[in-house]
Amino acid sequence: MASYRAVYLTSDGTQLSDVAVTDFDWLEELFRDSPSPLDFEKFGPWFDMAQDREKAFLFHESCWSALIEHFENREVDLNKLFEVCKNIPGSAGPSGILDYGRERKDPWHPLERPIIQGIEDATKKLPKAKRENIYSSNNPTSTTHCFGLLAIEIRLEIASYLSTIDFFSLRYASRAMAPLFQLQSFWKTRFRVNGDRGFLAYLAEAPQSREKKNWRSIYHCTARIDEPHLQLWTLRRIWRHNQWLAFRCSMVKALDDQSSSDNNLLSELSWKEASTKMRCDRTCRQGQDRTTCRSCWAYHYAVIQTVSLQNIIGFAVSILPERTKTYITGFDLISADAGAQNILFGYRLPGKQIAINFRGQKLRGFDVFLGDGEIQAIRPIFNTNTDTDTRWIGDIEGKCDYSVTETITTQLISEDGIKAILGKFDMLKDV
Repeated sequence: MASYRAVYLTSDGTQLSDVAVTDFDWLEELFRDSPSPLDFEKFGPWFDMAQDREKAFLFHESCWSALIEHFENREVDLNKLFEVCKNIPGSAGPSGILDYGRERKDPWHPLERPIIQGIEDATKKLPKAKRENIYSSNNPTSTTHCFGLLAIEIRLEIASYLSTIDFFSLRYASRAMAPLFQLQSFWKTRFRVNGDRGFLAYLAEAPQSREKKNWRSIYHCTARIDEPHLQLWTLRRIWRHNQWLAFRCSMVKALDDQSSSDNNLLSELSWKEASTKMRCDRTCRQGQDRTTCRSCWAYHYAVIQTVSLQNIIGFAVSILPERTKTYITGFDLISADAGAQNILFGYRLPGKQIAINFRGQKLRGFDVFLGDGEIQAIRPIFNTNTDTDTRWIGDIEGKCDYSVTETITTQLISEDGIKAILGKFDMLKDV
């Protein structure tokens, strides 16, 4: 853990340093259990660099390697990563492990793999799923549905990109996808680095994983890992942190010409509002004027965007997960004109979108779930009572551990239907 990389700012843009090896890990030194005062002078330039977050951010080499896995061979935009690091919430920062006595221990090494005692015995308690002959040409689903025209390997690859919850919805909608539920190879995909159990990816990578395992049972057995004193809990925390960084770096911002407000819409329409105060998530000082923000002493830029809903037949809502809650980051507005490009409202998060099809109905408004500095979830309201009226987009159960603001549900509704939407966005979400 005494090997580092630095993502640092230069006149030519953001750069990534080579690996540098120091005499010891200063982070472990900070967490050491010793009555003697810390000698900050011996920490050297690497510690000084870590404190100057206007110019550089440090990564343990092992942490950098773990982060890169989340990009799945995609090139990392260092300029974007640097900006993302400037806005990491304090709740996502490094911390030690708490034991039963609530004492702080050394941070868990990200490359160490805890052994899950009894997992093999636990999987034996679950009944094995009955295997069906899904490869048979006599399978009726192979010709009655579009997915049935695809080879099972292709269907499996499609399913591997879906969360388990989304796959459950798909298997009920498509008989051709339902048999995948019985395949151990499908459940093993849950343990890919960006899957539901990505923090346990080492179980699928280990040499012993070549043996036959009941991955469905392992998935169920690892559903609840909540005790903060467990090393496995810390491993999941590191994984969530890296996943958050990768999500933020992959977000796409609306073009500048789309972000400008339409003055005609602002003046002609009557508006209803649901908003929260912009929250500072920065953990260090980034400016010199304390009157701008008490936390970081820097100005927070908000982007205001107005879009018309004329000729729009649906949304694709982008949702950013963070710890135990979600943020609404923006919409893709889907035009009725098949040849027209979607209009991006706010930020798009590829792979983390939920589609809303108006199905010819008039969109009358939204239920809005407001959290501490963000909109956590929305629910569309149409002109008829359907299932879509009651479906929340985003999580309304999650709460921020450090939040002092209660969540509020409010309703924005127009009897004549919504004509336009105005949104204010900070560096990542709708506020």
